[in-house]
Amino acid sequence: MKPGGGGQPSGRMLDLIVKSFGSFDKFKETFAATALAQFGSGWVWLVQDGDSLNIIKTANADTQSRAGKGRC
Repeated sequence: MKPGGGGQPSGRMLDLIVKSFGSFDKFKETFAATALAQFGSGWVWLVQDGDSLNIIKTANADTQSRAGKGRC
């Protein structure tokens, strides 16, 4: 999230994404599908759970930390 940023991450972040989702493209598909499935207002989060990543959603103004669903 910077000027000229975007694209596929590298290093440990890419390693975690591939381990957790199989590929960066699969991660993007899963993240987009989760976001589109969010009814009404809310958020979609990429959270770390141990040594893997999960995609979760929360309703309205809830956060992943309030819901106890991993860490950013």
